[in-house]
Amino acid sequence: SLPDSIKDSSGGSANVIYGFADFLMRFRKASDANRAALCFDESLTTSFRNEIDLNYKANRPEAPEDLKRQIHACKDLGKLMGFPVYASPRYEADDLIGSLAHQNRMTGGGGTVCVVSTDKDLLQVLKPTDEFWNFSKDERFPGRNVPEKMGVQAHQVADLLAITGDAVDNIPGLPGIGKTTAAALLKEFKSLDGLLRNLEKLKTHSMRGAARFYEIISQNREVLDRSRRLTLIESGLTVEKDL
Repeated sequence: SLPDSIKDSSGGSANVIYGFADFLMRFRKASDANRAALCFDESLTTSFRNEIDLNYKANRPEAPEDLKRQIHACKDLGKLMGFPVYASPRYEADDLIGSLAHQNRMTGGGGTVCVVSTDKDLLQVLKPTDEFWNFSKDERFPGRNVPEKMGVQAHQVADLLAITGDAVDNIPGLPGIGKTTAAALLKEFKSLDGLLRNLEKLKTHSMRGAARFYEIISQNREVLDRSRRLTLIESGLTVEKDL
């Protein structure tokens, strides 16, 4: 969020490039990482999630051409500073990050996986000993602390977001069920699949409002299924064979 009065030698806006360069230099100095990668979102409209729901992220305006130019330059800058840079027209940065984390674990890459982001969606890819780092707020915590932040375990975050919805990504949630209730349902039934398998039990459950929740879920199963496919991060991609 730097002023657009920051220009390059030809008079073009350079505030995004300047800010990103500053972040990368501070990150390299502050982190103890010996390996790191940058993942970018390539397109707002060509993700596989747009095939699931045309309204996915439809609330976001297309980036101005000047911003696109600067983001492209940020990719080049990352490469020049020695970072591998990944982007895909079909998969989002979240999917690339989740897959890189998974690959690191599967190949015995060693070291702690640390996701550097401000996006709560990415909490779902964390294992207990992984870390999440909101660099701008200097907030860093292990995956085992996700319940303190979200009210559910890391592996339940996608289910939580499917139930409550995510206004930032234009994902609809279930009407009348908020985060606290969604967390309580997931604590009781372990997962969204577990909840749906045992939906009839919810009718007579001792949980306050259980009968009403049963009706809401029963009437919105299609919405719930679609939202779950949108909130789940893909972690099975082969992003880079040699980490």
